[in-house]
Amino acid sequence: MEYEDEDKVYLELVDGQIHVKAPYGWSGVFRRNGGKWDKDKSTWIVRADMTVCRDLRSAFGKRLVIGPALNVWARLEVAKELELKALTLSHSAELEKVGVNHANLANAMANRTYQQVGAKFIEQQRRVLIADEPGLGKTLEAIAGLIESDCWRGLILVCAPLTSLRPVWETELKRFASDAHITVGVPAHHDTVWERQEIVAQHIEHFIENVEQPHVLIINPEMVRRSDPQFPILMELEWQAIIMDESHLYLSGIKSAKENQTKTGKALMGLKLASDGVKIALSGTPMRGKTRNLWGTLHWLRPNEYTSFWRWADRYLIMTSNRYSSHVVGEIHPWRKDAFYQSLDGIMLRRTKAEVVKELPPKQRIEIFCDMTDRQEQMYRQMETKASAELIDMEDEELTAIGVLAVMTRLKQFADCAWRNVESPKPVALFRPDTSGKCGVIEEMLVERGIAGNKDERIEGNKIVIASQFTQVIDSLGEWLDAIKVDHMKITGSVSEQQRVAITAAFQSQGGPRVLLMNTRAGGVSITLDAYCDEVIIIDETWTPDDQEQLEDRIHRVSRIHQVTVYYLRAKDSIDEYIAAKTLSKDTIQKEVLDGRRGVDNLILAIAGKVR
Repeated sequence: MEYEDEDKVYLELVDGQIHVKAPYGWSGVFRRNGGKWDKDKSTWIVRADMTVCRDLRSAFGKRLVIGPALNVWARLEVAKELELKALTLSHSAELEKVGVNHANLANAMANRTYQQVGAKFIEQQRRVLIADEPGLGKTLEAIAGLIESDCWRGLILVCAPLTSLRPVWETELKRFASDAHITVGVPAHHDTVWERQEIVAQHIEHFIENVEQPHVLIINPEMVRRSDPQFPILMELEWQAIIMDESHLYLSGIKSAKENQTKTGKALMGLKLASDGVKIALSGTPMRGKTRNLWGTLHWLRPNEYTSFWRWADRYLIMTSNRYSSHVVGEIHPWRKDAFYQSLDGIMLRRTKAEVVKELPPKQRIEIFCDMTDRQEQMYRQMETKASAELIDMEDEELTAIGVLAVMTRLKQFADCAWRNVESPKPVALFRPDTSGKCGVIEEMLVERGIAGNKDERIEGNKIVIASQFTQVIDSLGEWLDAIKVDHMKITGSVSEQQRVAITAAFQSQGGPRVLLMNTRAGGVSITLDAYCDEVIIIDETWTPDDQEQLEDRIHRVSRIHQVTVYYLRAKDSIDEYIAAKTLSKDTIQKEVLDGRRGVDNLILAIAGKVR
């Protein structure tokens, strides 16, 4: 490559990489793109990638001189991008292999043809994030994508939350892909490390004897931790495909191999994938409220492209420094939005219910502002003004919060109800009408629906979910429901997998208790509750809007076309109002990233029906 004009920037494709001759002083542009300096050739070498090409075009403009080989390659890449764009905008796609060997799956997807597009996207792109809204059937898309990608063979690993191993993955695989040998790596009873080791060993032995049959091992991600030597075989095997369900729970903390990350996230990066294998991340809420949280998933899927969190953040996000000279990563830089959105087109597929299932009414969200009871407000104001509060049942005994975060947590709790002290290190929620304005509202709602009140006035009807992020609030609410003789069920972190499956099945069946109490996070993933339930009451919000969206979408699903109403209870003049404003702001930003780039106006949908 001749360097004829020192003011020009010469690019050419050489051995699958882009070689660049550029004037002195532009090293930052190339380092941002992971470039390496070849001192022997006086040439920068960068990855052959359209994102890199567009960044160079943005930096150098008309000064670029494109070599013939690079010109041909770029034209072909643009054609592929246009073809992929047409696919993602399609309402259906032809699946050859699924139709031939998996009739049940093909028939199921024929009713939801957007799932065919998801499977085709997986086949073409191989390492992808399927970010469809919760409730659209990402599990089926992933299974069909593996089949269509010719990866329905060898060893296949599914990593999913413990609560979804059997009710979701084992059930769906046996229903739609029964030709595979399917093993759940966690025993249903008497779960021990030795039993898990034995299950995994038997699965591998069966594969060795039946190599022609697809072998699917379903585990929870914690089993692959490198710091835990109990399952080293998982890290040593080469997998034909790896599926990471609810990927935001495990990958959002990853930055890079040299950066801070969770033990589970670090281990997941070490799983070996076959050279022609497929990697799929599934999450309807992949950002956890912040754009930067996408990085972990992108890095897990394509570590050779997404090599440095800080280079990626510097390219697309607003970067500032605080008084401690530390980098502060903000949201997308306004001038780089188009480039950022374009960079996601080849790796992420996202559809909303409003786009693909137009007959499903949007969720109606209603805010109900509750007056605090006198005792509740007294405790709240004490904590608000002096970071301590007198607890019920204990004279001269105060609960003190040290630090801003501790104070905010206590304020959130007191906005729910008054608390009392017991003979334990922690105070206990006292959620009942005389100590909680929110409980008074819940009682009124249950009476209106014939669930509570006079026995003679109770009626049969649809069911309702009531959720709080605080397990103690849920437990106290359950005690109050027992006192007023209202049958109910409960899902919290202490509920076993067996109990969770049984509770979910009972709630999805006609008759039985009409109230299900849930911890927001424990019940917010991997279950379907829509059969007889149209309403959700959310007692309090976490700081992450995704938690609430996952919870809402246990009921708002395409498996049943019905109107879903979500009630948000907020204590007047409390931290509840501040949290609501913050979560709406976060949700607006992430919906712009996920949906606004496709022209989907989710902000309108997000606030539709909200009543103050």
